[in-house]
Amino acid sequence: MSASQTDKHDLLELLPFAAFSFNEKHQITHANTAAQAMAARLKSALPETVREAIARAISHERATRFSDDQLSPAFGPVRQVWISPWGGEALVIIDSTDGTAQDYTTLSSTMAAMLAHEIRNPLLSIKGAAQLLAGTVTAEDTPLAQLIINEVARIDQLIATLDPLSPGAPSVQEALNVHELLGHAQLAVKAAHPRPVQFEIAYDPSLPEIMGNRDALVQALVNLLKNAAEATELVAMPKITLSTRFVLGETRRNAAGARLPIAIGVSDNGRGVPPAFVPNLFAPFATTKTHGRGLGLAITARIAEEHGGLVVHDVPESGGARFTLYLPMAPRNATPA
Repeated sequence: MSASQTDKHDLLELLPFAAFSFNEKHQITHANTAAQAMAARLKSALPETVREAIARAISHERATRFSDDQLSPAFGPVRQVWISPWGGEALVIIDSTDGTAQDYTTLSSTMAAMLAHEIRNPLLSIKGAAQLLAGTVTAEDTPLAQLIINEVARIDQLIATLDPLSPGAPSVQEALNVHELLGHAQLAVKAAHPRPVQFEIAYDPSLPEIMGNRDALVQALVNLLKNAAEATELVAMPKITLSTRFVLGETRRNAAGARLPIAIGVSDNGRGVPPAFVPNLFAPFATTKTHGRGLGLAITARIAEEHGGLVVHDVPESGGARFTLYLPMAPRNATPA
């Protein structure tokens, strides 16, 4: 077994649920400790629907989620099953608990660490190539080369924060300008998205600063903007609306009861979220995309929670989808970035 395989299997032990890796022949290549008791049963009676999902994960890199009423008795009493691409194999995670939303936060955190572990090496290659290009491109293209370098540095810092196997760095909290964060996220998504998308801006210029970790909040916004851009791919005139507002009077509150007056909205005129999918929107591996892993919104929800905020979904009057990130204000004596 290679070192990378050993590392991947070690990561499976961090999961709070039973987890297996399967190859293209539907054979179990590894089961974590929580899955040992179930392994023998699955070897002899793997449901056909699960076999098909494993094949999709390996060949099409598409994640699938099953609820309890879709599962074969071979799994026993379980709540949900997630099947996701996993480095040439399929990762099968089985939730057999009566857990709460906190389980999803734990799972999304661990899966973010797993993905971070896998992308470290190519990330260094991208950074090296971008640094070489920066010295050869025209003055017009220099900002794009610098954007690549800056984004790689930001992602690397975010990985250090999310990866429990990395020594990492302390999460820096500072007073941040919401509109500067949105500008960075917008530029990153524009550079990565192949099809032009019209951005409409509706900002409150008097919005106070928020308190948080810049890299993490940029990542949360990039996830929302990227989803919005992908949702408009089949629209003749794709449009994303970015809005900010200060919510007066009764507003959203977090689990501790603190007010969340800062509202950051990302709306699109795309296909919208299927109603049946809405209850699982922020669960890991829940996705309607053909090649999606279903981690973007789960990670965004986790980042919002870590900042004392929350993210919600609703449908604008014009259709499509709207995600709103609610956050607390920075203290008056906070140090600005």
